[in-house]
Amino acid sequence: MRNSFKLISNFIFDVCLILSSVLNVAHGQEWTRFRGSNGSGLAEGKDIPVKWTEKDLIWKVTLPDKGHSSPILWGNRIFLSCADSQTAKRTLVCINAGDGATLWQKEYEGKSFKKNRDNNYAAASAATDAERVYYCWMAPDESYLLALDHDGKEIWKKALGSFQSAHGGGASPIVFEDMVILPVDQEGPESFIIAVDRATGQTRWKTPRKSTSAAASTPCIYQSAGKPAQVILSSRTAGVTGLDTKTGQLLWELSKVLPLRVVASPVVAGDLVLANCGTGGKGLVMVAIRPGDKDTPASMVYQVKTNAPYVPVPLVVGKKLFLWTDVGTVSCLEAKNGKVLWQDRLADTSYYSSPVHINGRIYNVSKRGEMLVISAGDKFELLGRTPLGEDSFATSAVAHGRLYIRTLTHLMCVGAKPK
Repeated sequence: MRNSFKLISNFIFDVCLILSSVLNVAHGQEWTRFRGSNGSGLAEGKDIPVKWTEKDLIWKVTLPDKGHSSPILWGNRIFLSCADSQTAKRTLVCINAGDGATLWQKEYEGKSFKKNRDNNYAAASAATDAERVYYCWMAPDESYLLALDHDGKEIWKKALGSFQSAHGGGASPIVFEDMVILPVDQEGPESFIIAVDRATGQTRWKTPRKSTSAAASTPCIYQSAGKPAQVILSSRTAGVTGLDTKTGQLLWELSKVLPLRVVASPVVAGDLVLANCGTGGKGLVMVAIRPGDKDTPASMVYQVKTNAPYVPVPLVVGKKLFLWTDVGTVSCLEAKNGKVLWQDRLADTSYYSSPVHINGRIYNVSKRGEMLVISAGDKFELLGRTPLGEDSFATSAVAHGRLYIRTLTHLMCVGAKPK
């Protein structure tokens, strides 16, 4: 009986994993949020090379200022943000994906504040849909969620109050159905997650969160057949949490599974959710959680405590789980149980970027500005190394057969050539 149950459980996991991977790639052609469709990092692009030189780039442009936010795309428009490191003034930028030309840019004044030296005032990535693009700004004096149309006209601005964190902000908004959802996990008096109407900015629901340790993780959505969709959150204080997307009602919470600071975002792996934490540039643990609901408690399925990432987000490709650590150790595991299949080290590199998968290959940018490409196969294989010219903290975007890479002050494009 026990073996039969295990076989059925494995079969369900495999079906969920394959379906989620297919849906993430199918819906990921527009790269609408940090790390693409549902934060999965899965994409297609048969013309994207494994290594290149500057002359192979379709275009490369200088940005108005520095930034860590990752590019997002809708159609032929790329949205990202930059910031002045002294004044905290932000510049929101829209770039033509075809030729790199600036379509518009809009400036918002800020006030500088204390943050981690490796953070940036333009750390959070935007999110977008067919009509609008959504940015957030988290600061001690003023925080807000902002909507512009694709031509740069401000549609609404939602005040969020003070944001307190010794490290600064980092969480990004997501769009789900007709809502924009943003977590505000801070060290201040009131942490919360808020969902607003994406057309008007009016609050749909706002759920309080425990306030002890700030988190920079961006939520994802978990959906199980016949059950309400869930917003999945991760933080040191609350652990891993599932909320009803319609109401913000708490469905389940495993509060003690992430004992250190959370920077990486949770990600769905079939019928599991993966989340990780760490400190001081090193990961402590990655946990695999089976979500619950209002009738069924959530449970921890397994933990990875050796070579777990801190900042980079886990990557699930089919039945495989890839963990790319901050110090360049890459592990391939069975996603359903955490069994290590292979492991290797990319020497002399460190990472804040998260890996993305394109046609059997995994791409990730090192902090010092080098694109590393490895095989997503049954053994470790380094396919290419390409220097980018300057440091990079952003995760690359993939859309319509092209790869878009952000360094501190540049954005570049490689892949399918114009026809």
